[in-house]
Amino acid sequence: MEMTKQWLKKLCRDTDGCYSLPELNDRLYLHYKGLSCVKNLEAYTGLKVLWLEGNGLTEVQGLENQKELRTIYLHENCLDAIEGLENCTKLDTVNLSKNFIRCLENLENSPSLKTLIVSHNNLKERKDIEHVAVLKELQTLDLQHNRIDDPTVLDVFAEM
Repeated sequence: MEMTKQWLKKLCRDTDGCYSLPELNDRLYLHYKGLSCVKNLEAYTGLKVLWLEGNGLTEVQGLENQKELRTIYLHENCLDAIEGLENCTKLDTVNLSKNFIRCLENLENSPSLKTLIVSHNNLKERKDIEHVAVLKELQTLDLQHNRIDDPTVLDVFAEM
């Protein structure tokens, strides 16, 4: 499925709680749509919540104008790195579970991040998670079902 401007407008018209004018939408339901990439969201400047799970995305892109975004659901995709969220400085919840993430990085521009869900990924050792120490507001970090076998991971939490 290609994410064209026309497709997005039709999706909003057909979805309860969404508006035809892109800038009026504070949420967008793009989950399980078979999207291969995220694009054409430039006009959706008021988004606070974005559902992108279950699309098979291999990278996050097209979120440059999402400066109001608070919550993003990216679980059940094919992501192996955290990227493309640099301009989403107001994020407080990110769900990246069930991907192929190897390192928790590139989140330093989200100082308000409180919840980070990265269960069912490919995290293995301290160096893979130590970047979370910069997230001073972090309250919930879900690491279950990763491949962590390094006991020094606990030192990261002691330093937080």
